[in-house]
Amino acid sequence: MTPAAIKIAVTSRFNTLVAITRTPDLPFVFENVAYKPPATLQAYARIYTVFGEKRLTQIGGTLKDYRRVGRLQVQLHSALNIGEALALELADLVELSFQSVSAGGITYRTPTTTTVGADGGWWRVDVSCPFFVNDQA
Repeated sequence: MTPAAIKIAVTSRFNTLVAITRTPDLPFVFENVAYKPPATLQAYARIYTVFGEKRLTQIGGTLKDYRRVGRLQVQLHSALNIGEALALELADLVELSFQSVSAGGITYRTPTTTTVGADGGWWRVDVSCPFFVNDQA
């Protein structure tokens, strides 16, 4: 599975299980895209797919087995001065959607949630979820 295909699968899962399950929908922004949220917005997310090493896991025959590791990084932003309950509720939803599940050829491991605090006029909580993809070439 290529990095581009992995990004599509991860983003699709996030959209289906996190972003559009809320009322109103949770807007999310891709990495390397400028975004200025409207002042009336209660929350938004910025998602990153970070890739690590691609390792050879088995040699033999005509095909070789590889494992590509990576990490889904989600920055959850909620309005300042409303408490951190909304950001933590969103973090719980992200964790539940990605925790210890295999979907679309990707195996997600146990996520970690970290409260960052005030960040540019928003309250930020990050969720980080390691994953791996097994492939043959």
